[in-house]
Amino acid sequence: MKNQESLLEASREVAKYEIVYRQAVGAEDVFLQMGCRTPATASCEDMIMTIHLPGEERTAVDLNVNHTNISLTSPKYKLQMPLPHPIDPQRSSAKWDPDTEKLTLTLRMNREFDFVNF
Repeated sequence: MKNQESLLEASREVAKYEIVYRQAVGAEDVFLQMGCRTPATASCEDMIMTIHLPGEERTAVDLNVNHTNISLTSPKYKLQMPLPHPIDPQRSSAKWDPDTEKLTLTLRMNREFDFVNF
């Protein structure tokens, strides 16, 4: 049984993904530049992770997210990844797009508030 699981795990392809960062800006940040925000990722609240899963269905994807790691398995793909920043799983969300077969994770980062981060 253990050998079957390891063979199945080895046959799965590592899912391709991309990460972008998003910050909530207001008019004072965009037009007046009164806020302390910078274009750097240090001023971002959310990490948006798009995972490409061509040929997969939403019901076949198993996703586990904790503060520091993401684990995704499906019949065709796998992804085990430490996150570059700690996140709050309770304030994060996942959305499946059936047309493009992509899973989009919006991960709210846990950041210390200081003069650099906001």
